[in-house]
Amino acid sequence: MNKKIIFSVVLVGLLAFVAVMAFSQNNSQNNPPVCWEYKVLSKQYTFKEGDVRLFEEEANKLGAQGWELVSVQGYARITYHYFKRRLP
Repeated sequence: MNKKIIFSVVLVGLLAFVAVMAFSQNNSQNNPPVCWEYKVLSKQYTFKEGDVRLFEEEANKLGAQGWELVSVQGYARITYHYFKRRLP
């Protein structure tokens, strides 16, 4: 009796494993990997009022082209803006 229970548990575990593997292989074939394109903008700021407005205009133009701002790093007066967008 004890051997039948152990065998049943092992069999159910194997069937669940096979089902998960089959689903993951089928799902990965339908969803190809995502490829990205990257762009880095470097800006030297003078800390004038127009700096922010000019960057907003440029960032909005890039956003309209599908670019997404993902990171910003600043060193002294130079700031690096990292963008990405999905390749078609």
